[in-house]
Amino acid sequence: MGNHENNEGSKELYRKEYLLNEGQQLIIRIPEPGDAQGLINQMQTVDGETKFLARESDEFNFTVEQEREFIKNCTNDENIRFLIAELDGRIIANCSVGLIVIRRSIPARRSQIKLS
Repeated sequence: MGNHENNEGSKELYRKEYLLNEGQQLIIRIPEPGDAQGLINQMQTVDGETKFLARESDEFNFTVEQEREFIKNCTNDENIRFLIAELDGRIIANCSVGLIVIRRSIPARRSQIKLS
């Protein structure tokens, strides 16, 4: 997964900027630990918008430190890509894609995609 490779201790982070019709700036990028509170806010907002999600808004209860750890784990896992979308500096969406390797005598692979 090319845009997120380790090269002798350095990490190339994916970041793409878009200028929208009304002059707003949309950035798609890999989150950093400092984004933890913004991600928590975004998840709580999305979870409260509908009852047709996997959880209710009060069921997402990560602390900022837990969210930082989650971000670090996703960033360091070569089988996971975690992206956020920022609109004018505020996190408005996140997406993670992961490869799930099932260890058996017969190789098997599954993937998982989450959007919010």
